[in-house]
Amino acid sequence: MLNNKSYQKRKNAFYKKQDIFYKKKSGFNKGTTIIIGLLFLVGIMIGLVLKEDSKVLDVANILNNDYESETSNYNAGKTTPSRGSSVNEYGSLEEVPDLSDSTVSSTLTKEEIDEIKKIINSDTTGLYTLVNKGNLLSKDYMPDNLVIPNISLVSERINEKNLVSAAMVKDLEKMFYDAQVEGMNLFLSNGFRGYESQVYIYNEEIQNKDSNHSEYVAKPGESEHQLGLAIDITSSDMAFELNQSFENTKEGAWALENAYKYGFILRYTKTKEDITGYKYEPWHYRYVGNKTISKLCHDKGLTLEELLDYAKSE
Repeated sequence: MLNNKSYQKRKNAFYKKQDIFYKKKSGFNKGTTIIIGLLFLVGIMIGLVLKEDSKVLDVANILNNDYESETSNYNAGKTTPSRGSSVNEYGSLEEVPDLSDSTVSSTLTKEEIDEIKKIINSDTTGLYTLVNKGNLLSKDYMPDNLVIPNISLVSERINEKNLVSAAMVKDLEKMFYDAQVEGMNLFLSNGFRGYESQVYIYNEEIQNKDSNHSEYVAKPGESEHQLGLAIDITSSDMAFELNQSFENTKEGAWALENAYKYGFILRYTKTKEDITGYKYEPWHYRYVGNKTISKLCHDKGLTLEELLDYAKSE
């Protein structure tokens, strides 16, 4: 048997071991708790990310479904504009002609299209004659009734470039006069230009640019200046030159906003270079005469090519 002293010694040793064991156990539990807590937080963060991803996917699916629905409605329509589409406030397509080979980009109402057809198809004056890289004039073409208008001119009065078609004189003179009343001093830089003159300036442009083509000067036969229905406008602020900065002058801004009121359209617009074949020319205006037509071009951003496509539509 153990005496009291030996028993007490063994008892103390036992409890000491137990104390060490529980301390270790306690330390283990604390570490485990921290790790579990961290894992829990990571789980929450992952859940939030997945939730946001789900929202993004839901939005993407909604947009995709809307696009497919709109495309389905568009394809189911009876008419299809060849360049772009337009859905009205009621969610349906505007009535436009099916111009599969056309470059028409603006949507017109049926009434506007009928008006275009009526005016252009009944015209016998040649005001809507199309001249561009695909529709050339012969070197012998010479318009009738060329006159010199009573307006401000850049060149000497007897110069060929001051000639314009008599059909536009009244409207041209009124436009320049009204502009002057409002403090705008417009000058005519170019009007009519014959075939031989076009040969000269085109060759000069090619030589000066050291290139085999020009983005602004048309080849002989491809310029509507030969019709006598095109004008180039400039101002003293431009030092009477022709370049795109004309749009930033008060005269350029005035012409852009008001020329249609006198039967003129901006011939080479900023966003239709692929249609007209030429770079933007804020100085170049074409006379079409009819104010309804010129207003449509101004309001809808139409080119002459697009107008003629509408006129030929079924």
